[in-house]
Amino acid sequence: MKLRIYRTFKWVSAVPDSEIRLGGRSPLRLKGCDELQYYHESGEWRAVSIVEGKKPENPHDEEDRKSREQMVEKLKDILLVDCSQQCLTNGQPVTPDHREIQANGMQKAYVVLTPEERAKGFVRPVRKSYRHLGLAAPKNPLRDLTAEEHESYSKFGYVKYEEYPKDSPQYPVVGIYWTQDRLNRINQGCGVVTTMGVALAETYARDPSFYGSTFCCGCGKHLPVEEFVWDGIDERVGS
Repeated sequence: MKLRIYRTFKWVSAVPDSEIRLGGRSPLRLKGCDELQYYHESGEWRAVSIVEGKKPENPHDEEDRKSREQMVEKLKDILLVDCSQQCLTNGQPVTPDHREIQANGMQKAYVVLTPEERAKGFVRPVRKSYRHLGLAAPKNPLRDLTAEEHESYSKFGYVKYEEYPKDSPQYPVVGIYWTQDRLNRINQGCGVVTTMGVALAETYARDPSFYGSTFCCGCGKHLPVEEFVWDGIDERVGS
């Protein structure tokens, strides 16, 4: 079983009257309910505050403990995505030829998470349309490669290096190398909005990083998801 655990969320739809907010690398905060933290050592989600966000007078109170445990149980299915549960958009099993490109540039069929997996809940809103803007510009200054870096990495096409600041959300990644091709694709999207079907949209909402590329109606081909933003907002597809 392939599981993907999400530690940051916009919101979760399957928990009535609740909302999970992004907090960088902070613990998950559940509106009106518990705060949750994921512990890599034990592989468990633990509630660390009481319902309605108030600290209990007695943190070991049995009723409070049960309430927190129930909330964690409700969230388990949402926070753990079984990526192996796949089918085609028509509900049929995945076939070896589904990636065959048709005359219109689209694949013969597309893989999605099964209806049962999608029904467990979403970690993003269900959004059907995205706009092709091209790659986002670097957020930090670019520098030339050092002589040592040039010797090691120029054969891969890298021409610039972007160093991340110490307080960067990408931590512990310290930087990224840029190829000339990627630099050329900055803000070079066609601007066309593409709209997809419900099964594809729900798969993105269930597992935002499920797809590495997506189809652009304007360009008539598949391109990396990082070149697109959701229509109406500046959030990158796949993030």
